Amino acid sequence: MNITDLIVELLQQGQKVELPEIGTFESVEQSPRHDPDARIYYPATRHIVFRSITTGDDSVVKEIARRECVSEDVARQMWSNYIDALSEKIKRSGEHEPFQREKLLRGIMNSCKKRPVSVADIEQLATNVENALTVTENFEVSYEQIGNLVMQELKKLDAVAYVRFASIYREFKEVGEFVDQIKSMDK
Repeated sequence: MNITDLIVELLQQGQKVELPEIGTFESVEQSPRHDPDARIYYPATRHIVFRSITTGDDSVVKEIARRECVSEDVARQMWSNYIDALSEKIKRSGEHEPFQREKLLRGIMNSCKKRPVSVADIEQLATNVENALTVTENFEVSYEQIGNLVMQELKKLDAVAYVRFASIYREFKEVGEFVDQIKSMDK
């Protein structure tokens, strides 16, 4: 059984999918609406939302058990193995470590310290990075992939925070590296 396909199928059916200790994917339908000022009609849409909140919902485990004709304990183990694989990332040293949203937020917050960036903007940036990571085909995500995604998002949000983050992430050792990074922003 391909659990990723099951998750997609459940989301297409409008169900929630909770990833323990990671968060919840939810299929949200937006009603059609009309903007009379712009003379635009927006049809009904369905999009996937990720919330970093978990409630202990076991619906996916029950669905795996039902489809695979196995006990809930076996299904729970299959789900646990899937979650473990999904949440791993590779550090620069090559060690495996589970993805930690708190660690990501801490790095972004340090870069945005004393900048006109709200906590909501930082949370949204972290969510954008997480969402981009969940779209990848690999269960393992490298340190470089995460760092590059954060830099892309910070570049849009605040130039100073972007350079601060880049200086730590890219381990700048000379002033010239700062200058080169700033020049690359204009491109």
